[in-house]
Amino acid sequence: MKRSVCLLAALLLALSACSAMAEVMFKTEYFTLTLPSGWEVDTDSEEVKKDETFLGIFGSPEEIGMVVEVFLEYFDDFKDVSLWNMNEAELKDYTDMLMEDFADESPENLGVTTVGNIPFVLIKATDEYGEYLYAETMTNGNAIEFEAYIADYDNEKTYPLKDEDIEQFKAILSTFQPVMGN
Repeated sequence: MKRSVCLLAALLLALSACSAMAEVMFKTEYFTLTLPSGWEVDTDSEEVKKDETFLGIFGSPEEIGMVVEVFLEYFDDFKDVSLWNMNEAELKDYTDMLMEDFADESPENLGVTTVGNIPFVLIKATDEYGEYLYAETMTNGNAIEFEAYIADYDNEKTYPLKDEDIEQFKAILSTFQPVMGN
């Protein structure tokens, strides 16, 4: 959906240097993630649209590898909605609503991945660039959105997702840690 930064940012990631032996952290003012060793991170680029903020991008250093873009988007209509305190029926309704939002992109509901008590709705979809994974959690109208895809940095193409790509994305999400306010 949002891959406006998409392949250009992926190319920039491929050119950046990162120590292959060090633990790699993706840090925002809202949360952190622990990434596989050697992965590259860019949280310095800024792209702000009406109610959406680009939080950063990270990806595999491989010639063909996963790239993940992260956004924070505010929805006034959902200012009282937080996925972490929904019951099962409410979470299903929210997931169904997201599936409707992705209707033009052949969505596949991959279920809910819960990290601690924070649920992420996970969807596989296909847009004009190809297949991608979308994960979202919502708290008080603030949606944290992840879009993951497999990119070829040299040819600026995307590739179909494999089961192991989905599992790797879930493993990265499982390291999600909210930043606690002072």
